[in-house]
Amino acid sequence: MLAAEPSNRTAFLRMAQISHDRMILAGNRRPDDDALPLARESAMWMAKYIESGPVAPAETQQVLLAMNNVANRFRIARKYDEALSMGYRAIDLAGKLREPLQGGSLLMNTAYIHRDRGELNEALIDIRRAVQVLTPASAPGVPDQGRMSNLALALSREGAILAEIDHVSLAQAADAVKPLERSFQISDDYAHKDPTDSLNRGHLQPAVMVLARLLRDSDPVRSLALYDHLLLHLGEIKNNSQFRRYEARALAASTYPLTRLGRLNEGRDRLDAALSKLSGVKLYPTRQAELGSEVDDALRAQGDLEASRGDIAGAIRTYTTLLELVMASKPSPDDDLTDAVDLSRLFASLAGLERRAQHDENAGSLDRRRIELWQQWDRKLSGNALVRRELDAANPGSAHPLASLASSVPSAARQ
Repeated sequence: MLAAEPSNRTAFLRMAQISHDRMILAGNRRPDDDALPLARESAMWMAKYIESGPVAPAETQQVLLAMNNVANRFRIARKYDEALSMGYRAIDLAGKLREPLQGGSLLMNTAYIHRDRGELNEALIDIRRAVQVLTPASAPGVPDQGRMSNLALALSREGAILAEIDHVSLAQAADAVKPLERSFQISDDYAHKDPTDSLNRGHLQPAVMVLARLLRDSDPVRSLALYDHLLLHLGEIKNNSQFRRYEARALAASTYPLTRLGRLNEGRDRLDAALSKLSGVKLYPTRQAELGSEVDDALRAQGDLEASRGDIAGAIRTYTTLLELVMASKPSPDDDLTDAVDLSRLFASLAGLERRAQHDENAGSLDRRRIELWQQWDRKLSGNALVRRELDAANPGSAHPLASLASSVPSAARQ
């Protein structure tokens, strides 16, 4: 069609949508390197469509959905300027097209882009705007399921921005529990109504992972129950590699409350199951591991479980191997705040193990790398509260400021 009619606007839109759909498929594979070029291709065609005339009424939701997903792919690829530009352009368009619910979904994405940049106050503003827009009025009737599903996702993201431990967050655990519990309830209710509903099971996953981590130390029984509940629902979706990766994360995470309950053998079994899941989707064994990946999670859990068993030498070997795999993936801790947090945790864990083994020189070297990392971030984001917390925590013997978050979780959430 474009060859015959180079200015055909419908063809512009269809090319944008085709590139978008290919981007989604590429993003669900590992590696996902093909997804970013397709995102840029979709953005180019969408710009041609929008700039050449009005959006057709029948296409408004699909246009905004595609723009949101493209912006999210830019975020995943850490192209934050492109992500915010696309996100706020779509939000402006949603207002003009009178699509407030699509605007709420778009605000969820810009909130996470701000979080990844360390702009946590801006992130909280956007995510709370999203929750407000997506919350149905108190009028009688059954709320729209699509709206409620998006609300559940927005609430889980609000909880993550407030207090996701081991991640970029505001460290406000007491405020995080309520939105996380509400998100869990909405997604879980829908999951129980339909055993094939992958969307709401996918939304259940982030809420449970953040909430169970918050409760891990203060209430390991509830934490384990949450992981088990999530695993039950994830297992109901068959032949889906993304859900197998979700299972691997939940299995690895569940080893921690099991350890606190003294059930180390069960923890080992779950870790073996997590590694088996990763092997099944061809992610493990591997020659490299990205920070924050499923392999990263599993190997940290393995090292921590070995340390809990008293095998400090084995834990050091596991963490050293993980560090080598991470560095082989060429992380960007000097430019990417999420990478900085993840690598800093890795340095801290390995330094603690080296110190337990009385390898003080190795521990000191890791401590210095951690301090230098946060010193350069302090120069880059002067006055940033998260960076200052991390820099303070990088001093040897200092507890990570998020490690005690669970103690501030309201007691009602631990019942």
